[in-house]
Amino acid sequence: MTMEKLRLAVLDDANDFHFDYNGESCGLELTAIDGVMTFEVWYGEFTKQYDDFDEMVDDKFFGNMSLRELVEQNLIEIDFA
Repeated sequence: MTMEKLRLAVLDDANDFHFDYNGESCGLELTAIDGVMTFEVWYGEFTKQYDDFDEMVDDKFFGNMSLRELVEQNLIEIDFA
């Protein structure tokens, strides 16, 4: 998985996804209301919402790792819903 493929899958195809990291269930759900996108991510019991894709993938939300780092370092396998 590359960041470009992930970007296209989420933004163009509106795909949600999940994965496991550090023994925790993680994922992303995209909601779009009146053209406004909200990205809700979870890492175990923790959740956070973003309104910007790049902010979401660069935030070190997943155990002090960003989604970008996890993808680029091949540390996760993403399952699209």
